[in-house]
Amino acid sequence: MVVLIGALITGAPRAALADRGAGERDRETAARALRAYATRYVFAAAHLTPTYARQTGLACSACHTHFPELTATGRAFKLNGYVFRRSESLEGKSPEGQQSLLLNLVAPVSLMFQTSYTSTKKALPGTQNGTVLFPDQLSLFTGGEITPHVGGFLQVTFDPQSGQIGVDNADFRFATHGSVLSKRATFGLSVNNNPTVQDVWNSTPAWGFPYGSSAVAPAPGAATLIDGTLGQQVAGLTAYTMWNDRVYGEFGAYRSAPLGIQRPLDSTATGVIS
Repeated sequence: MVVLIGALITGAPRAALADRGAGERDRETAARALRAYATRYVFAAAHLTPTYARQTGLACSACHTHFPELTATGRAFKLNGYVFRRSESLEGKSPEGQQSLLLNLVAPVSLMFQTSYTSTKKALPGTQNGTVLFPDQLSLFTGGEITPHVGGFLQVTFDPQSGQIGVDNADFRFATHGSVLSKRATFGLSVNNNPTVQDVWNSTPAWGFPYGSSAVAPAPGAATLIDGTLGQQVAGLTAYTMWNDRVYGEFGAYRSAPLGIQRPLDSTATGVIS
């Protein structure tokens, strides 16, 4: 099977600083300051910043028009393998000047929590109307630079319907640069488990509308194979290039790699790419 195009990004909290000094005579002032700090912390925590924002030092709006769609900066970051960094890190070099150690001072981990309440106009026969899922979805994200030319994105998700934790979207990239017809070009490889998750516009099925939906409401059963059917059920390798920041092309192939199914696959397995 041949596929075209790909993309992604995630979230993490922002730090705040507290003013601690308050003398015995200023307890009331200190209490007011503490309440103000607590209010500030709540609002700061509510405006989460991505794992990649920690790595790059950029605001969310630098890479997103609104989540999950990407700006030109976000596309460049993804095309180049998620490797751009401005975060504080612990570095070490050999006597020859070669880098021997690079550790983030802040762990590149983010959390997404979704809860939901679903009510339909008319309950399905024999079922309760008004379904609460808490959580509806719970995901951990990690990613970023692995080497100067290799980086990635990994999402691990808890599914309340099955009560299991599993690998969700994954996209690991190698990227380098060159020139074609005297114009700058980016060349790369992506290993991923969901066709279109590597889309650098975040506009194809893996990241397209609707961005969130009910897990229990009735929904149309008809869908194209690429519209979520193959997600987390395949493994693929794609090669891509962006020429002169104007022309983008990608070509790849996928093979069935479903989770939670005994190997080798037989005639009882569904959604298998032959």
